[in-house]
Amino acid sequence: MSYTAVAIASSPIRDEKRTFKSFRDYIVEQQAVFIALLNQFGDVTITRPTKKSVLTQQRIRVETITIGNETIDISSFVDKRCAARYALDISNGILEKTAIRRQTANKIMETHHMLTDLLFEYGYLFETYFTSGKNNTPKMELVRNIIENKNMIFNRVSIIKTGNLINRLLCSKLSECRVVTLQAADPELMAFLERNQSYSPELNTVVLA
Repeated sequence: MSYTAVAIASSPIRDEKRTFKSFRDYIVEQQAVFIALLNQFGDVTITRPTKKSVLTQQRIRVETITIGNETIDISSFVDKRCAARYALDISNGILEKTAIRRQTANKIMETHHMLTDLLFEYGYLFETYFTSGKNNTPKMELVRNIIENKNMIFNRVSIIKTGNLINRLLCSKLSECRVVTLQAADPELMAFLERNQSYSPELNTVVLA
């Protein structure tokens, strides 16, 4: 019996879904790493999102970060920024339903930028790249490498690997309680940061100034 090899072309829709999933998953994994890094310095309060993600990893809502006597209301800041962006979209003639649909992406972007800004204040540097904004939507800056004291401590591969594990841990905690406060230097999160270095020997590479 003979067989004929048939090349099956990938579906554009399937490829688009795969690209969307990889993009959104990477954002979630980055955020999980940011949460762990910031937790070295203070308490991080997170909440379970109202909408459950089906296609991509579950994104967690960061409410507040308390460092010393200062509490930074991440959620309130993001909501205000998104409200301003929504108003700008409407004033620019964007349809209301389109402006509303953009809110999810805007919240992701604003949270991402807020967390990286905070980490920058603690000495972390980032090698980044920008996504292409479609239909006049803002470009989003994503992190390729994270640098501390001129050493690369995370690259894209380790962000995905460690971020995935951290996010699963956080989702597990939120499955039992809607609001969780991660006390500063949470042992489980710190263990993930330490483990990241142990299974990523290519990290801790000196980055020239």
